[in-house]
Amino acid sequence: MERQGRVGKAGKAAMLFAAIGYTGYYLAVAVIGDIGRFVMGMAAFSVLLILGLYLAVVFIHRYFFIQNHMDQLKEHYPVLGLPKEQRNAAYLNKMKQGRAPVAPHRPSKKRRG
Repeated sequence: MERQGRVGKAGKAAMLFAAIGYTGYYLAVAVIGDIGRFVMGMAAFSVLLILGLYLAVVFIHRYFFIQNHMDQLKEHYPVLGLPKEQRNAAYLNKMKQGRAPVAPHRPSKKRRG
């Protein structure tokens, strides 16, 4: 006698558990076995390769942008291109001029205990 109708909730849950079990088994065999190590190594290599290429593109683009727009950058950052001593002196002077007087620090309360 053949059953008529749809699969019930229990049947769906059993199929889900069976699918999880089969998937877990094949993933474990793939990861633990020799092929799994090769696949994981290739995946790690691919991720590192893509990350390295991305960083290279970002920094090369930044370098060319700075080279092509140096005059605009100097307008925005006047200390750009100065020697280190002059940059530090200009930065410290700017910080001293823009700094408001600091309010005295509130004395800390003594902790009990």
